[in-house]
Amino acid sequence: MGEHAIRLRGGWEWLEVPHADGSNVAQPASLPLTWPSPLPPRVRLTRRFGAPRIDESKESLWLRLEHVGGLESIRLNGQSLDFDRDARRLEILLDARAPLLSRNQLELEAIPQEQGDGSSEPWGNVALVVQPR
Repeated sequence: MGEHAIRLRGGWEWLEVPHADGSNVAQPASLPLTWPSPLPPRVRLTRRFGAPRIDESKESLWLRLEHVGGLESIRLNGQSLDFDRDARRLEILLDARAPLLSRNQLELEAIPQEQGDGSSEPWGNVALVVQPR
């Protein structure tokens, strides 16, 4: 059996940090997204999700993030996760160091960046990935 990806597309909350008009109200968002113009200084994206059921003796669970340029932090249930800021694709094993609960909250904080050619490539492919051991 190969890997199984559970894409975390919809259900995100978007919050500019700090928001230009001083408000602190999150807006709904779906990933991947295109940054608005003008670019906000910093954005926090939050999503709640349930833990997928896996057979831990046969499977492992990973958090996969792609196209996340400008990503500054990843928090799972309030715990910061280490990651390589230079990697184009991040894969983080969710094990005892980053355990899932029955209900979870993933929080990404990013500094939006323009593409060098002026185009705006969609930002943020995020998935939970079940892989065989």
